Amino acid sequence: MYIREKLRANPIFAVIGSVLAFGLAGFLLYLNLRPPDKVGKSFFTNDDGKTWFVDRADLPVPVQRDGKEVVMAQVFTINGEGKPFVKYMRRYTPEALDRLKKRQPGAAPTAADAFPLRMEYKVPGDTKWHDLEGNFAALADYLKMTDPRGDLVEVSP
Repeated sequence: MYIREKLRANPIFAVIGSVLAFGLAGFLLYLNLRPPDKVGKSFFTNDDGKTWFVDRADLPVPVQRDGKEVVMAQVFTINGEGKPFVKYMRRYTPEALDRLKKRQPGAAPTAADAFPLRMEYKVPGDTKWHDLEGNFAALADYLKMTDPRGDLVEVSP
């Protein structure tokens, strides 16, 4: 009751506290929705994971380059050693890609930007892309994130 009595006696403290709380909430929202200062790097492939290359992580995949579809590649090694290999590939769904293309560079984020963009997944050799976003058990089963040879260690570009 002590705090309540103090706030009744000095309502300015309630106003100041409310302004600070809203200001903090607005600042945190800005930090979460602003574009990144530096764009990282990711692996990409255009030949079903046989080879890969490094490019900007914000590349809206799939994208056409030299007449081939470029998608994001997730590269791993066994136990952090040996020859790296593409375990699976990712690309945005057509709807997510449309949302990405409609964004204006440098524009303020919208409420829709707060929702994640859906991805499709494919392992090398498979002919079909799978939209398993949100179904983590099915995604883990499809990607088979275990290997009898040892632990999978993701490679950074």
